[in-house]
Amino acid sequence: MLNYFKKHFDCLILVSLLVLRLLTLSWQPLLFDELTTINLISATDFFFILDWIKINDTQMPLYYFILYLTYHYIGTQEFLLRLPSFIFFCVGLYTLYIYTNALLKSKVLARRCILFASSSLILFFHSAEARPYALLFMASN
Repeated sequence: MLNYFKKHFDCLILVSLLVLRLLTLSWQPLLFDELTTINLISATDFFFILDWIKINDTQMPLYYFILYLTYHYIGTQEFLLRLPSFIFFCVGLYTLYIYTNALLKSKVLARRCILFASSSLILFFHSAEARPYALLFMASN
């Protein structure tokens, strides 16, 4: 049993980091740019949102579409509005693991690379914002 924990120690740390981040998604209040995003997606017409993005924002419309669907069909709580970013962050970490494992041919080094990426404070902070940064992280892998 102790050998199993030694072998998968970095995976346990990663899972505990992700669970901790999931539990703290709604601890901080919504920031100004998140409130701007939520104010935009609360519009009933999605084409209005696309027109606004063309003029005022440089972010991807895909994230606004996903957040629009979340807002109108799942719920309006802070936790639910930040959940897509957390999911994109987890998928981005998984794809980073797949690529580093294929590139380095070592699961241990790939796990440590993922642990390093997940412990980055900037990525960790942006994984819980209602902004498209986590989607950009996922798309860049």
